[in-house]
Amino acid sequence: MVSCSSLEKTEIKTQKAAKKPELQAPAKPTLDKNEQENHSKYLEVLRKTKVVTPEDFCSRARAYSAVYEFELSLKDLNKAIELDPKYLRAYRAKGAIYRYLRQYEKSIEAFDKVIAIDPKLVDAYVERGLTYGRLGDFQKQAEDCTKAISLEPKNAWAYESRGWAYIDLEQYEKSIEDSTKAIELMPARRWAFNNRGLAYDYLGKREKAIEDYSAAIKIDPYQEKFYRNRADLYMRMDDSQNAIKDYGKLIEMNPNDSLCRMSRAMAYIKLEKNDLALQDLDAVVKARPNDGLGYMIRAPLRAAKGDLKGFFDDMSKGATLGSSNE
Repeated sequence: MVSCSSLEKTEIKTQKAAKKPELQAPAKPTLDKNEQENHSKYLEVLRKTKVVTPEDFCSRARAYSAVYEFELSLKDLNKAIELDPKYLRAYRAKGAIYRYLRQYEKSIEAFDKVIAIDPKLVDAYVERGLTYGRLGDFQKQAEDCTKAISLEPKNAWAYESRGWAYIDLEQYEKSIEDSTKAIELMPARRWAFNNRGLAYDYLGKREKAIEDYSAAIKIDPYQEKFYRNRADLYMRMDDSQNAIKDYGKLIEMNPNDSLCRMSRAMAYIKLEKNDLALQDLDAVVKARPNDGLGYMIRAPLRAAKGDLKGFFDDMSKGATLGSSNE
């Protein structure tokens, strides 16, 4: 019989697998009929807006971006650049849009242009560094942030971003130093707290990691990543009660997060709350019918309730499907 402990995959890895950059553009939000009508009216207003100067085109481009109309936004930004080939605001906006669309090489080209026009523009180095990070080139991310810090030694964003790069470079002490510096310069840097928490986590300093994840959540209680980091750490600390609370919060924020339900089921199993675990696992296999892991975890719980047919069905399906890499 498959045991709960043999399936638990939450142990933190100190040696990371090479990260593949995400290249598929994020999907646009789904709009209902009323939202679609309002969206169309908004676009019509923007199209009729009089735009003449580079500033006008950039302002309208920002409005287009706010409603995920990036093709129209890029068209306006290119028009702004046509009118003023050295208009930095347009190049920076293009860099940010291309990064969001996961067209990272184009994003880097845009920030290269910004830096060529103004080599002392600090934020351009940080933004280009972030794009390098998305590509998995954390060394270049760190180098760009170091350049930004040399130009502006009190730039909290640069320290925060370099701290993130150092985590992926497995230089955890340096990451802690940079995150701490970012927090000293700007105490509300929520990602600096999260990054420092991760670094402490990798170093096995779990209580300090919990403190930092909690600080990040206090600053931004709507960021799912912070709750997930803390919940996963609670699981590794065998604090199932607190893990369940955090996974529950995540499920409130995103009811379709089946992986989070699976994690909460594991926590329920540790507390021998098998009926609650079954409820979560039923939802998991419904949402992920082609992932064998949910069936394999559910199987022994069904056997414990005397449902031997369900047990054998789940074991068979789980073995056939295997575990998804999603």
